[in-house]
Amino acid sequence: MRKNYIVLVIVLFCGIQTFAQKKIEFGIIGGAFYGNATLKTSGVDIGPVLSLLGQNEDALDVLDGIGLYLGLVGDIRILEDLKIQSELFYAGAGDESIIGFPIVAKYYVSESLNVQAGPQFDLVLGLSDFVDNFFDTFGYSGVVGLGYDISPKIIVQTRYAFGLRNRLESEISDALSSIRPTLRTNTLQFGLIYKF
Repeated sequence: MRKNYIVLVIVLFCGIQTFAQKKIEFGIIGGAFYGNATLKTSGVDIGPVLSLLGQNEDALDVLDGIGLYLGLVGDIRILEDLKIQSELFYAGAGDESIIGFPIVAKYYVSESLNVQAGPQFDLVLGLSDFVDNFFDTFGYSGVVGLGYDISPKIIVQTRYAFGLRNRLESEISDALSSIRPTLRTNTLQFGLIYKF
């Protein structure tokens, strides 16, 4: 048992040493943000159902609009042409706001240009009472993007996040299973990173 602890400590120490040798950079990010949520059904018009509830289709516009986002960013070089970048940002679009946490791999296809892909987790805030009854505030998306290093400290990037999770509460989805409703959020960002 004691040998296992010694081996574990040695492995952890080697891992920390290896991690410490990697170059970790931090910065701030901000820019323009566009978001929307798309409700899809199997060919059934949801309008009459909303009318019965005293609403119109605009009531389903979640994160629908253009706004700004601001956050923190950190990345670590894994290989010569590969970095892992994570962010924590706050954005507003329409009447709602979102806190996003993307983690993307950045592969450099040239000295300055990189392609990005990975997951994004988010939390939508400020929903109306009507939407809050059936919209799940937590979601996850797939992210693809491009980045360009203008200098070692300034980077521009654009990203598209396509919703992978049906944001309708399971009770609603189950109740309306005959029309197979899905509500997914999609976002587009264009931003600037400044590294410290």
